[in-house]
This record gives sequence, structure tokens and C-alpha cells, in this order.
Amino acid sequence: MKKENKKQKSNQYIKLREYFPSKNLPKVIGLIMVIFLFALSLTSIPYLYFQTGDEMQSVKIEKKEDPNKMVLSSVIYNLVGTVQSVDEDSFILEASVYHAGEKGQITQTKEERKVNITPDTRISRLTFIPKQGSDEIKQPSETLMSFEDIEVGDYMEVISDQDISVAQEFEAIRARFLPANF
Repeated sequence: MKKENKKQKSNQYIKLREYFPSKNLPKVIGLIMVIFLFALSLTSIPYLYFQTGDEMQSVKIEKKEDPNKMVLSSVIYNLVGTVQSVDEDSFILEASVYHAGEKGQITQTKEERKVNITPDTRISRLTFIPKQGSDEIKQPSETLMSFEDIEVGDYMEVISDQDISVAQEFEAIRARFLPANF
């Protein structure tokens, strides 16, 4: 029985070899692949050229009205301003806060915010020191400071891990003394 199956299979192979001699086999396979790819491309034409209006709308790319128009984030995590008063574990910061007006114009207001300091708040002073070999190029350097170093009139940046865009009081994870001309 096994010998008969082998003979049948070898006979089938011989018949195939008559139709597809070894020289022509790569050509036949290549031709089949070309026909398949052509048929596949024909099926994608309706999708590419005959989309409905709704489908075209989702693909449409919007043009920007004004490339110079500044877009403000609705979330703020840091503020910069001048220290107005210092308490036991907080201080009042008069910060410049930017808002987008109704017509898209940017307005700046000075607002007082209470900044709470925790034991985890990192406080540092940012300075710029001349880079070795160059008097003009300066590199930033930070020095750790403590809450006791904060005084009225200091120019500071405070950073929070919460959205502080409208919060009148918030907890700072970082407070940084900035140079006056920053």
C-alpha cells in the first residue's frame, strides 16, 4: 500500500514536471505573483478614489489660520514671580500668569498665589557661571538651599505636580531662586 502511494505521488510529480519544467517554474511563480498584486491593487482603487464625504472629512488636514499665533496650554505646572511674604511653611508669590482672551489674544496678569512648602520640596538657587575657556558662554549651576533662605523680594520659580492654573494655594515640589535678570 505504501509503495502504491509513493508511486502515485511520484507519477503526479512527473505530470506536474511535464507542465512546469524546472526552467519555467520561477517564471510561472513570478507571473502568478504579478497577477495577484495587480488584482490586489484593483480592489484598493474604490477605497482610494471613491470615499464618501464623511470619510474624506476624517482624512482632511486642517490648515493653521496664523502660523505665528501662540497657543496657551490650559494646564500650568510652574509659576515665576516675586516673593511678597513668608510664613512658617509657605510664602505668597506674585506671579505673572498668562491667559488666552476670547479672541485668542494673550493677556498677562499679576496674581498672588500661596505656595506651601513640604519637607519633600526641593529648594535650590540657579546661577550661571562662566564656562572654562570662555567668558561669554555660561553654564547653569544649582545650589541646594533651605526654606529659611527665602526672603521677601526674591525672584523665584515654583513647580507643582498639580494643575495650578487657577489654584490660589498649592503645594510645591520644587522652588528655585532665579537670578534677578533672568
